[in-house]
Amino acid sequence: MDAHDLVKRASGAAVATDASNRISFANAAAEKLVGCRPGSLVGKRFQDALEARDRFGNRLCQNHCALHEMIRAGEGIQAFEMDVRDAAGNHLRVATSVVVVLGQDPTDYSLVFLLSPRPRRRRADEAIDRLMSLSPGAFAVQIGDQLRGPRNGGSAPLTRRQREILSLVAEGKSAAQISKSLGISKNTVRNHTQNILHRLGAKSKAEAVSLALRHHAI
Repeated sequence: MDAHDLVKRASGAAVATDASNRISFANAAAEKLVGCRPGSLVGKRFQDALEARDRFGNRLCQNHCALHEMIRAGEGIQAFEMDVRDAAGNHLRVATSVVVVLGQDPTDYSLVFLLSPRPRRRRADEAIDRLMSLSPGAFAVQIGDQLRGPRNGGSAPLTRRQREILSLVAEGKSAAQISKSLGISKNTVRNHTQNILHRLGAKSKAEAVSLALRHHAI
């Protein structure tokens, strides 16, 4: 089965590109997803047509460098999420799986992008992602006059576990629910929560979440 057959048989939006990242085929679901005319994606470079970005809004490599390096190294490409641009200029969050279709020559291959629309996460989740992606110095600049930087000397970035816990707090989860979800004790959850408050200079869990919401324009 070649790349075009895979795209045709895909149950959802699918786009095939050649090794130079030009779109060789796109099914009707992909054209509907981005709101373009039938056949208008073919011949365009993937990045020019869809302007893919990561979840923080950073533009992905024009040549999909990482994907091609993984293919040359014989590595599998894991599923990931990205934003693609529609015809109206809006960015849509899509779950992306990439299938590599090899040709007879090692340099002759196609990529099939299977695109599944994903609803945007809760505003708190998006704010927390943006908050935690900043360095401590950038964080202090972003929050402006109301908060010149984390109080009590807490300038260290949050750990991955603390980010997970703060995300669950933003969803309204209790300590017991967080404990069960992450497989850790309630005391550990409480200790992490206190450290989060200290590092962000917040007096309560609500204030910690509020910082993420108030100071990131979403």
